[in-house]
Amino acid sequence: MKTIFIATDFSSAAHNASKYGIELASKFGARIVLFHAYIVPLSIPESYVIVNAEDVKKTAESYLLEEAKVLRKSTVQAIDILAAEGSAPEIILLNASKYNDCMIVMGMKGEGLALRKLIGNTTTAVARKTHLPLIIIPESAEFNQVKKVAFASDIDYTISLKTIDMLKEIGLHFNSQIFIVKVLKNSINEIEELTYRSERLKGKLNPLQVDFAFPRGAAVADVLQDFITENKIELIAMVPHHHNLFERLFVKSETRKFIFHSHIPLLILPEITIEKYEPENKLLHQKA
Repeated sequence: MKTIFIATDFSSAAHNASKYGIELASKFGARIVLFHAYIVPLSIPESYVIVNAEDVKKTAESYLLEEAKVLRKSTVQAIDILAAEGSAPEIILLNASKYNDCMIVMGMKGEGLALRKLIGNTTTAVARKTHLPLIIIPESAEFNQVKKVAFASDIDYTISLKTIDMLKEIGLHFNSQIFIVKVLKNSINEIEELTYRSERLKGKLNPLQVDFAFPRGAAVADVLQDFITENKIELIAMVPHHHNLFERLFVKSETRKFIFHSHIPLLILPEITIEKYEPENKLLHQKA
């Protein structure tokens, strides 16, 4: 991880996420970029107010500079500031893509009306579209050494193991214990998971300590939340591909309370397909 790209809207949730990102960058020795997306308001002729795009950008940059001064841990810590015009999800991803080995850091509020407004908004939109690793920080989360990680596994053989490279990098850096968690309905599914899917993930994560967990229950979010609480998990990882798990946890009303009511950061791992990166292994995985 060479760059931590922190997207902020200067809210309290974003400020907390920025603090987390600064700590993470310090641990990895990564470059820090503090970013704000802005939109130039349309001028209204009747008001005789002319909005200058350059003035809006300068104002955004001045806010970023003040935020950077508050955030940095020492007078010698470098924080790059960057403001760009455009729709937040698209402009965040566009600018973060310009940096090598980059992780995006964003915040989110935890409950109530703010949560309902967030669903389908910037953080969730970035999570669904991102092609870069993204870590979402709840407003009350505090940085820690990430000793226990739960990977909510919902990947199949169409997905390359390169997808979990960032999970492994974080795990190695903090010497984390990784729980590969899959909520199941019966014991037959457990045998199938161990035989055909989960062992493949364990091999990729070697030499980390990897444990399998197959809790059962119909309410996936509730089962996961119980597991996280009981095992004192400090980071949740997930691949938001176009299958059911991400939608069920972050869009469907039945499970809105999941991550948004916890203090646990969420690591989004962008999906990398075997067809794109490992065409020579496609037949092998199909047979397996």
